[in-house]
Formats: sequence, C-alpha cells, structure tokens
Amino acid sequence: MTLKEKKRFIRQLVNNVKKDMLSKANKMPSEWNGIELREYIKDCFSEVVISGTISRSRKRDYKNFVIVNNL
Repeated sequence: MTLKEKKRFIRQLVNNVKKDMLSKANKMPSEWNGIELREYIKDCFSEVVISGTISRSRKRDYKNFVIVNNL
C-alpha cells in the first residue's frame, strides 16, 4: 500500500466510525463524561477490527514493529 493509500484508508475508516458515533450521541446519557465516552470510542473502534484475519507470525511481526518503532 502506498503512503497515499494508507492515509486514505485511515481517513475513511476514522471518519466512518466518527460519523456513526456522532449519529448516536443523542442516545447517550447526560451523565456520561470522558470516562464512558472513551470506553464507547474504544468499543466502536474495536468493532471495525476483523478478528482472525491476521496470522500469528504476522501479528507477532506487527507487534514487534510497533514496539521497536514507538508507534
């Protein structure tokens, strides 16, 4: 994937999740503050992860790269 394609993918994914969350904001309780909202954001982003699509070795290489390169 080129840098341009990576940026487009990230933008589209984040914008889609953001759009969905904002459309549901009126259903959220007024008592929710940053703690609940952070949990909700985490949950929404975890829903767009396709589990089981990455092999063990690829996941290991990914985790190593993230740690080594401080991503």
